[in-house]
Amino acid sequence: MRIVSDKYTAIGGKIGTMVGMMNKSGMCFRNWVTPANPNTAAQQGVRATLAALATAWSETVTPAQRLGWDAYAATLEFTSKLGTVYTISGFAAYCGANAARIVAALARIDAPPTLGGFATFTSPTVTFTLADDKVNVAYTNTDAWAGEVGGVMTVRLCPIGFSEGIAFYEGPFLYLGKVEGAVVPPTPPYVVTSGLTIALDVQYAVAIRVARADGRYSQERFFRGLGA
Repeated sequence: MRIVSDKYTAIGGKIGTMVGMMNKSGMCFRNWVTPANPNTAAQQGVRATLAALATAWSETVTPAQRLGWDAYAATLEFTSKLGTVYTISGFAAYCGANAARIVAALARIDAPPTLGGFATFTSPTVTFTLADDKVNVAYTNTDAWAGEVGGVMTVRLCPIGFSEGIAFYEGPFLYLGKVEGAVVPPTPPYVVTSGLTIALDVQYAVAIRVARADGRYSQERFFRGLGA
């Protein structure tokens, strides 16, 4: 059920059996449903990673380091789908920094960054080729992450293709691969087999983020393209 109002411009939350949400049509309500839990191997891996980070936070990270992560977290601003700006806890920042690293098989970082803010990267050009079913990520190797040992760019792939007209799909995404930074930066592009059968004029998507050697990390960004 869509809603038009001259008093409200955004909606969210649950009333009875209905959930308020925003989509491309604006404000709407839908029926509440119990979230599915397929308990896949990928889900189990994510849960195990978060459990390990929670243990490290309480047993390994020192009180001084926790305060440092709190300070770093205060420099990160997120924007919700309703347009509100919010910050996260030091523990959430620690998990955000290290989850990206663990997925890329890099060492966990317990010491907090000494500089604030998100890591940044230049938007790559991403193409999906039907001749060989590969994903081609033309990244910028002069970005800071690429020129340092411990920097990394991770790429996750949406496991299905979808209609060209869809512009709001946000997951799920599965880990596809990484590019590690080095003193001599790696040479673009990053080309990897998708595991999909790329079809002409079908849309595909990847989610990309970078992490710096000092623990700073970027927000994940989505890049879409048509099979060609």
